[in-house]
This record gives sequence, structure tokens and C-alpha cells, in this order.
Amino acid sequence: TALAFDPQLRGLRLAIGDADAAVKIYDMRKREPISIKHHQYELPIADIHFTNPPMSQGTQSSMVISADPRVIKIWDPNKQDKVLVNVETAAPLTRAVIA
Repeated sequence: TALAFDPQLRGLRLAIGDADAAVKIYDMRKREPISIKHHQYELPIADIHFTNPPMSQGTQSSMVISADPRVIKIWDPNKQDKVLVNVETAAPLTRAVIA
């Protein structure tokens, strides 16, 4: 239900969010996902973004921002899917906008 390419890796990394609350990260050169993150409420993924925080400039450590209608997660697909931020809301989410 959501799709994003990692701009830092020139389109070689793709994130797909599905209706089963999973975000799968693919290296386009491989068949299987390199990382899978499940959202706890089992709601369809509404939005996905890759972001490069200031501490990761010059590296290949993009963070993933994924959102379902109840939670936004910021996590590192390169570190065993470690969640850095988990924000829950009572209002349903349809987008996660990065400003």
C-alpha cells in the first residue's frame, strides 16, 4: 500500500509497505528482502520514506520512516531493524510528511 526508493542509493534500495502491516526493504539486485519490519497493530502501511539524518551523511545508513493509521516508526534497516522512534496517535494517519 506504500512504496519508496532510497535516493541515497540511486534507486537500488526499495521499501514496500503492504496491507499485512509489514515493511520490506529490498536491494534491487537480490530476490529476497534484506529487512522486514512489522507494525504492531496489523494495519495497512500508509506511507514510507527514507531519510538521512545528519549523523549519517556520507554513509549508507538511511533510516526508514513508516506509518500505519495508528503509529509512525523511525527505524534502521541496517541494525536489525532497531526502532529509534515510535509515535502513536489517537487520530488516524494517512501520510507521514517530512519537513
